Amino acid sequence: MMVRDLQRHGLSGVYTVLHDGDGVVDASMSDVKRVWRPEPGRVDVDVQLSVDFNNGMWLTVQRSNPQDPVRNIRVLLPGFFGEQQFLHNPFHPAFVHSLKRYRILRFMEWAKTNEDLDGSWDARAKRSDLSYVLRGVPLEDMVLLANMIGADAWFCIPHRADANYITKFAELVHSSLRPDRKIYVEFSNEVTRLKMLQTFFVECGMDHAVLMLLQTYTVPNFVPCFVLRFFFAAAATRCGIQDSLEACFQSRRHRSLASPAYVTSSSVHRPSLAS
Repeated sequence: MMVRDLQRHGLSGVYTVLHDGDGVVDASMSDVKRVWRPEPGRVDVDVQLSVDFNNGMWLTVQRSNPQDPVRNIRVLLPGFFGEQQFLHNPFHPAFVHSLKRYRILRFMEWAKTNEDLDGSWDARAKRSDLSYVLRGVPLEDMVLLANMIGADAWFCIPHRADANYITKFAELVHSSLRPDRKIYVEFSNEVTRLKMLQTFFVECGMDHAVLMLLQTYTVPNFVPCFVLRFFFAAAATRCGIQDSLEACFQSRRHRSLASPAYVTSSSVHRPSLAS
């Protein structure tokens, strides 16, 4: 079931359902007005969003050949199938247009920063994942969106990230983000808040290699200054270190600003801290 109870805030129009394998895929619910199949592996569904009790679209596999089962099902929003642009760009044009007014994008939620995920590079979110719900959005797509919009990028390093993850992260961003865009890096998110998972993790200890790679400036906060200096030394004004602190933590804010990681990081751009 999808596009349900959106109070008409979604997109009405023709949704395109693509699938591999031999079988029959169908759609139903009161918002589905028509279903047709222009070619094998493709189902077009006319959806007119409403506030009816049975609103939305219910997608079902009615028949599947065991020798060549229905698989790799993709549902494309209206206006996204033309010229097969979805093959090269995962973002709907309307979504990209809605973000054009922003100068910086923070990918904290996309990276599932507040969840306790595996911090190895091999376990990161990948474009080949069945869904982005479990591990978040791939770093490659974050960079792609920032490049398309022309916005600076604010990344949150997972609190369980090991030294290899941080190094690979820096390599990927350095090589793929537009050179005219700035990069802001934050270790996790609000690690000063006692109720956060990352706070307990940092307080209880981190991998020794990470502690050597990161410069500890005030427990429980860490900033990957070394990595930034190493990969972005040629473009010092391009990089910034972010520290998310709530207004009630004034003492920790002042300690952060006075810490060696900030005071001695002359090669790293220092933006104003986010509250």
